[in-house]
Amino acid sequence: MTACNAAGRWCPWSLLLAVLLSVPAGAVPVKFFGQDPQPTPALTLPASGASVTARNAFLSNLDLSTVGTEDFTAVTVTDPATPGATFSLSFAGGSGTITGAGSANNGRILSGDDGFGAFATSPSNFLKATGDLSITFSQPISAFGFYLTDVETVDAVRLTLTPDGGGPDVVLEYGGIINSGSTGQVPGNGQVNFVGFIDAETLYTTVEVSFPGTNGEGFGFDDLTVGDASQVTSEQVTVTQANIGDGPGWRLLGAPVSGVTVDALALQNLVQGVPAGNGQTQQQYPDAPSNLYTAYNGGGRYDYTTASTTGFEFEPGRGYWWYWYDQNIDPPNTIAGGGTSESVELSGFSLTSLGDDLTANVVRAFTDNANSASDSGQPDANPSGPNGEVLPADDDFYMLANPFPEAFRLSGVTATGGTLQDLFVAWDPLDETGQDPTDPNPPLDGPGSYIVLSATGALGAPDSVSTWQGFMAEVTSPTTVGGTVEFTYAVASSGGTGDPPFYGRRAPELYGHLELQGTTASGARVRDAAAYVRVRDEAALGWDRFDFSKPLPPTPTYALVAPVGERDGEAYRQAVVSLPAGIEASVPVAFAATEAGAYTLTWAGDLGATLVDRVTGNRVALTEGATHAFEAEATPWTERFAIEIAASAVAAEDGPEAVVVGTPFPNPTASGATLQVRLAEAGAVTVSVYDALGRRVRSLEAGVVAADTPAALAVPTAGLAPGAYTVRVDGPTVSAVRSLTVVR
Repeated sequence: MTACNAAGRWCPWSLLLAVLLSVPAGAVPVKFFGQDPQPTPALTLPASGASVTARNAFLSNLDLSTVGTEDFTAVTVTDPATPGATFSLSFAGGSGTITGAGSANNGRILSGDDGFGAFATSPSNFLKATGDLSITFSQPISAFGFYLTDVETVDAVRLTLTPDGGGPDVVLEYGGIINSGSTGQVPGNGQVNFVGFIDAETLYTTVEVSFPGTNGEGFGFDDLTVGDASQVTSEQVTVTQANIGDGPGWRLLGAPVSGVTVDALALQNLVQGVPAGNGQTQQQYPDAPSNLYTAYNGGGRYDYTTASTTGFEFEPGRGYWWYWYDQNIDPPNTIAGGGTSESVELSGFSLTSLGDDLTANVVRAFTDNANSASDSGQPDANPSGPNGEVLPADDDFYMLANPFPEAFRLSGVTATGGTLQDLFVAWDPLDETGQDPTDPNPPLDGPGSYIVLSATGALGAPDSVSTWQGFMAEVTSPTTVGGTVEFTYAVASSGGTGDPPFYGRRAPELYGHLELQGTTASGARVRDAAAYVRVRDEAALGWDRFDFSKPLPPTPTYALVAPVGERDGEAYRQAVVSLPAGIEASVPVAFAATEAGAYTLTWAGDLGATLVDRVTGNRVALTEGATHAFEAEATPWTERFAIEIAASAVAAEDGPEAVVVGTPFPNPTASGATLQVRLAEAGAVTVSVYDALGRRVRSLEAGVVAADTPAALAVPTAGLAPGAYTVRVDGPTVSAVRSLTVVR
C-alpha cells in the first residue's frame, strides 16, 4: 500500500526531501486569514463570516485602545484611476504616530462600490487598485491587516515584508482563494477576504501586497489596521525547524498558549477533513480523510477523534496528532469540499502561534475511557469486575501536552482519579528512510516510534519536554469506567531542564533498550524504539507505577516488539518492564508485524543480558550496539524472543549479590513509604526510622521475610514532622540505612 492511499492522502505529488538549512533568527509571523464568497445581498460585509472572524482574531491580539485603522473615510475620492497613484496614511501608535506612504498601480479612492465587485467594508470609501500595492512606514510595524474584495481568478495573496534594519524579505502566502460566485456572476466577483499578520519579535518597514501568477488584477482594499511592537498583547510561541525535525510523519503536539484553533494551524501547514463551525465559516477539505486528531478514545490505532470544526480551540495541556508532509501540496479548492491550507517543505519550517501565556497551574479533566490501548486494539474488550470495579485492562492512555511556552519537567504532572505511571511516551517522527525524491508515491509515514520518557529519572535524569510537545500518559484507574481523571501541570515545573528536543530527552541509567527497524515486503520502513527492560530498587516483580503498557502507533504499517511482564498473574505486553534489583529473570519479548519483512534488533544500555531467538535458536550477548537480524511473516503478537538477565547484572552495590535493600518510595513522602528487600536467608526484619539527631522515632517489626524472595516493607512515618530522616533495615545477613524526607 502506498502512502498516498494509506490515509486518503493527496496523490500523486512527488516527495521533495528536506535539506537541513539554518533557521532564520526571530519568530515567524503569525498569519490571519478568512474569506467569504460573494455575499448576499451582494457587496456587503457578512456580519459573521470567515473574514470578520479572522479580523476579530487578529484584533484580539492587539491593544485596541491605541491601535490605528485607516478606513479611507477622510481621504478624498479620486476618479479616474491614476497610474502609480500615491497616498498618505497616519495611525496612532503605541509609542507614537505611524505614518505610511503608499502607492498602487491605477489607484483611486472610491465611495460605496465600483459596480464590479469591489466595495467599502466600512462606510464609505475604499482604495481601488490594480496589480501590486506597496506601503512604507516611517515607524516600523509588527502588525498589519486589511480587507480585500473582488479578487477574481486569483489563487493566492502574497505579502512581502521588509525587515527593519535589513536582512532578507519575509514572504507570506495565503492560498486557497475562493474562485466561485453566484450563478451568472464572474467567479470570485464580490468576494471578501481578511489578510493579516502579527510578528511580536521582528519589525518591518515596508509591506507589499501582490498576487502571484496574475496580471492586472483589480481589487478593493479597506480597513487597514497596523500596530507597533508595544501594541501586541499576546504571547508568541515558536518552535523552529532545528527542534521539530524535517521528516514527514505524525507529530504529537499541544498548544503552548490559549486561543490556538484548527484554523490557525491550517494557515501554517495542511489540514484536511475538517468542516466549518464553532464560529468559523472556513472549511478544510471536509470530504477528505482527516490528518488531525484531537482526542484518543483508548482503543486501537483507529480509535482517535478527528477535529470537529475549524473553529475548534486546543486547550493547553491536551495533546493532538497532526500529520505533516514534506512537500508542497496545494490542493485545488474544488477538491474534497475545498479549503485554504496547503503543506510545505519542512526544511526551515517553524510552528508558531499567538495566545495568552498561562501563569498558574493548569488543570485538565478527562473522561476515563471505556476502552484502552492496553486492549491491543480489540474494540469493547474491557471487562469490569463483578462489583463494577475496573480491571487492569481498563487502564487508559491520555493525550497530554506541555501547556506552557517553555520547557516543562514531567515531574510536574500529577493525576487524580487513578494512579499515574512514572513513565510517559512521546512520538519521534525521525525519518531515516533515504527515500528516492523521484518516487511519485513515496512512503510518507516513515519509521516513527514512541519514545519513553520518565518523570522521576527511572531511565536516568528526569525528563523535560519542549514547548508544543505532546505526550501520552497511562493511568491505572481505581474508579468505575467512565469516571473522571484529572491532570495538573505545576507552573513551578515550567522552565524545565535545558533545551530538550521536540520529542523529549532522557539520560542513560541501568536499563536495556531494544530498538526494532526493518523493511516490509511492500517496501515500507518500520521502527519501534519503545521497548525497555530496566532495574529500579523500588520496582516490584509485577505491575507497578514504574511499568508502562505498549501503545499501538497511528501508522497503518508497523512492526513492534514488547517485553512481557506480569500483571495479576497473567502475561502482559509492555513498553517498559521494570524489575527489582538483584533478581535473575528471563523476560519474554513479543513480536508483531502487519507485513512480512526483514528486521533488525539493536541493543543499548548498561544492563548485561542475553537475547534468545526462540525460532532460530540464536543467542546474542547484549552489549552496547549488539544487533540481531531476522525475517518474519506477518503475525499477531507472538513471544518470539527472550531476554535473559543474570542476578549479578543487577545486584545492589552495598551487599552480597543475593541481598537487596531498596530506597524508600515515594521519597519525599507525605503519607508513608515502602522499600524493597531481598534476603539471602529467611528471617525476621525490623524497619526503624531515626531523626536528624540520631534518635529512633519509629520502629516496625516487619515479620519474617523469605529467602531469595523480594518483599515490599512499610516504612513507619505516621505523625512525623517534616524533615530529613534515616531508615534502617535490620535482619539476617543485612543491616542497611537509607535516606528519607518527610513533607506535609
